This record gives sequence, C-alpha cells and structure tokens, in this order.
Amino acid sequence: MKSKLTIIGLLVCVLAGCEVIPPEERLVPVAGGNSRPALLVEFTGINCVNCPQAEATATQIEESMEHGAVVVVAMHPAANPFTKAAAPYDYTCEEADAYYRYCGGDAQTPFPAGSINLKAQANGTFFIDYMQWAKTLSMIQALPRLRTTHEQLNDEIAVHIHSLSQAQDTVNLITWLVEDSVQGPQRLEDGSLSTQYYHRHMLRQALSPVWGDTITLEPYEVKKVTYTLPRSKRTHYSVVSALWQHKEIVYAYQTTIQ
Repeated sequence: MKSKLTIIGLLVCVLAGCEVIPPEERLVPVAGGNSRPALLVEFTGINCVNCPQAEATATQIEESMEHGAVVVVAMHPAANPFTKAAAPYDYTCEEADAYYRYCGGDAQTPFPAGSINLKAQANGTFFIDYMQWAKTLSMIQALPRLRTTHEQLNDEIAVHIHSLSQAQDTVNLITWLVEDSVQGPQRLEDGSLSTQYYHRHMLRQALSPVWGDTITLEPYEVKKVTYTLPRSKRTHYSVVSALWQHKEIVYAYQTTIQ
C-alpha cells in the first residue's frame, strides 16, 4: 500500500439533495499495515438508485488500500423494500436480515446504509453515510489480538483461528459465503432499470451460525473449525471469516474458493 495519503476517488452524486464533497476532504489518510483488517458491510438493494454509487465507492476503497486491509460484504435484507425482487433476482437471505435488524434497520431506513465492523458509533447509531466510509476506516488503528487463515480441501473450508496474545481469548467465528460479479437488475441514478448490472461482494449465506461459533483460545494457540461448502457452481465465490468480540468485528479475512 502506498504510504502517507491515498486518494480515495469518492463519486459525486448527481441527484438533488446529495452533498458534493469538497476536494480537500477527498484526501483520506488510509490505515497502514499495522492496523487490523476491517469489515465494511454494505446494506443494499436493487431498487436503490444511490446504491451503485455506494458499491463503486466500496470497491474503490478496497482496491486503494493494502490487500486485505478491508473486506467488503454486500447484504440484501428483506426487511427493506429496496431489495424487493422476484426469483431468480431475489438476493435476500435470513442472515442479512439478522445483521440489518441488529444495526437498527427497518423498512424506513434510507439506502444505501453501511456499517463498519457492525459496531455502534459514538452517537449510538450503526449506519455511516457511504461518503464517510473511507474516513471512518482510516481511523481504525488497533493491532489485532486474533487472526484467521483459510485452507480449502475439496468441499470443505478450514478456518484457522490464531491467538496473538499472552492472554486467553474467547471469540465468535462468523463465516460467510460471498459471491462477486452477479449479473442482475439494478435501478440506476436516472431511475431506469438495468438488467446488465454486476452486483459485487454479495452475501449468499452464513456457513456458521449467524453470530458464529464460540471459540476459546489459550495464549498463542491455533484452533481449526471446518465448514462444508455447497456443491453448486462456485465461480466468483469466496469465504469471509469475521471474528466477533465485544460487540464488534475485530478481524476480517477473505479468500477465493474453487
């Protein structure tokens, strides 16, 4: 990752009522390799005209930072009408609804709605405007106490949880199946409906329980948890492991699968 300042090319919204970001605020200091990887959850829907901008912003942030510094997962919660679509374009899942409702989302929540590490902000809210995602991510500096790595063997994925501290740790391991480049309908900024849109970072299902498997590790211990992968077509699929501790995601890691 480039040192000092990294320019995050935040897109300017053309719809009335959207704020234009001054040039000086588009220069965002990006957290370096000493910080822990972060999770950016993008709650999105196919009938949301601003969601393509938010998705492009998330992708730009991901690509501008050091590899693995941020993991993006897009969720389509059924609790919001922006996600309504008929099969096969219904991208909702129960897990997305669970995280959305945990963050306080309901049928009236404006989209796009993003959350970083599923953590409540200082004002008690979870949702952060997408034009502030880069700035918020740049402020995460804590060193990880835990980390994960992945190993695939045929139809199984093994998640290795590593303790990096001298103290015992208990953490919940959340594991997701994520698909990228899903072609389907999307409402665009001008209100038109495109059927040639490619959705990014889409949550398909949780491989673990919604809030994860509880794991206790001794100092510097490594434990392995194995999950079965679905046997359906896996093009553009990846596995994301997220460590949930003290009401926030403290580490996120993503690898592609075959």
